[in-house]
Amino acid sequence: MQQKDGTAALVYHTRENALADAPGGGEDWSGWERWLRAHLKRERALVLETIAEAISERDQRTKELEQRVAELTGECRVLRALLVEKGSRP
Repeated sequence: MQQKDGTAALVYHTRENALADAPGGGEDWSGWERWLRAHLKRERALVLETIAEAISERDQRTKELEQRVAELTGECRVLRALLVEKGSRP
C-alpha cells in the first residue's frame, strides 16, 4: 500500500505480512551444523595449542632471565667485596 502526501511529496510504504516465513524454511541443516561443530572444534584446538606454546616460550625465557639476574647478582656481590677489601687497605 502506498500513500502520497501532496504537500511534502513523500511516499509512505506499509507492508502487510512483513514477517512472512522465507520459502524452504523446513530444510535440514544437520549436515551444515555437524560440519560447523567439527570446524570450530579444530579451530579451538589450534588456538589452545598456540596459546600453550606461547606460554611455554614465555616461561622458558623467564627462567633464562632469572638465571642471568642471579649470575649478575653474584658478580655484584663479588665486586662489592673486592671494593670493600681494597678500601680497607691503607
